[in-house]
Amino acid sequence: MADTGTLVEATLPPCAVGALGAALAPPGTLDDAAERLGPSGHGLMLTALALPNCVPGPPGLSLAFGLPAMLVAGGLALGHRRVRLPRFLARRPLDAGTAAAVARGARKILGPIASRCRPRLAKLVEGSGARLAGLAAILLAFVMALPIPLGTLPPAVALAILGLGLATRDGAVALLGIGLGVLAVMVALTVNVGIVLLLLGIADG
Repeated sequence: MADTGTLVEATLPPCAVGALGAALAPPGTLDDAAERLGPSGHGLMLTALALPNCVPGPPGLSLAFGLPAMLVAGGLALGHRRVRLPRFLARRPLDAGTAAAVARGARKILGPIASRCRPRLAKLVEGSGARLAGLAAILLAFVMALPIPLGTLPPAVALAILGLGLATRDGAVALLGIGLGVLAVMVALTVNVGIVLLLLGIADG
């Protein structure tokens, strides 16, 4: 699989969005896709896992994608060179429809930002900077996984942008994702506090 991974990485467009559909396309498994993505894998995989929650979806969707995103982000924080998935995820077969949907979603949601991606502020997305970004991604994935009404969209968008910045070695875009992530966490906390106060008010009434 090393040759395939090198081919995909070598033919990445500057914005790297096109690589998502190419890597996730069958044949193969999710582990094969991670191998194809190579060093760009953590960022692109985080983007792919965040995209389904960038639009309103059915209950349980945030948890289904949030937990794997936490695992991918954890590997980044630990300094793993490539994405390491748990066996039950790594063995999942790739689906052409899913690959096409991810590619369409990436172009639609991230297109304006992706077209401006370029390598810059490398210290923010390499080495210790990448590990810190991984910690930020863990927090965003955790908040995204919480069953908060309309509370998963802001951290999902922030995580998708952060992943894009990591994949394209664009520290400015990664920093934008982290900044939006701070706002997303604040929104989630505000919503949670509001729900608790509402429930307490109902209980007292």
